[in-house]
Amino acid sequence: MARLNANGALDPTFGAGGIAAVDFGATEYGEALARQADGRILVAGRSLPTGAVVARLRATGVLDPDFGSGGRVTLPGGGSVSAVLVQPDRNIVVAGNASGSATMTVTRLKPDGSLDATFGNAGTTTVAFGSLANPLGGAARQANGKIVIAGYTQDGEDVAVARLDVGGSLDPTFGTGGKATVDFGTATFGNALALAPNGRIVVAGQKTGGDDFAVARLLG
Repeated sequence: MARLNANGALDPTFGAGGIAAVDFGATEYGEALARQADGRILVAGRSLPTGAVVARLRATGVLDPDFGSGGRVTLPGGGSVSAVLVQPDRNIVVAGNASGSATMTVTRLKPDGSLDATFGNAGTTTVAFGSLANPLGGAARQANGKIVIAGYTQDGEDVAVARLDVGGSLDPTFGTGGKATVDFGTATFGNALALAPNGRIVVAGQKTGGDDFAVARLLG
């Protein structure tokens, strides 16, 4: 991670000369970032060969000892994290994939980095659109607390979108049993997700074949 001043120069008050690095003891990939209201920074991704990891830094760029073990959390089950959300109650939602990418995962952590057992199944919800790959591309939290995730399902080669209620269960009022797909006529990846002010869901990604952007909007 790096922090820049308004003029684009590295901010020497952050980390070491404007740069901060987090080591989980192997090869790490930072895939997602979020900033808490208190200025602390969450970064998540994967560590090979361990799997999904989350770290929290203080605003100065040093690891936060109040989070996990010395600022680091390794999630159970391997896999990876592609998106991080911070709830108003300071709980942290991380979304990604279980090891092997056949299943999307959404996990909620308490502010100290421990699993929130009241969410999903002992802290984690798994979502699959089929038996093949289901890579997750993005996540967002609606104003009512529901969580929307988006990605790709190899089974139908479609953009895949799901919504969870505040407790981590698939929301039956969305799509079919909490899941919906968008068919662009060829394999299409959902790589990013945003919410419109009116609550509608916008998913963007790549349509293969013509190498075009793909954008879809769903009713919320």
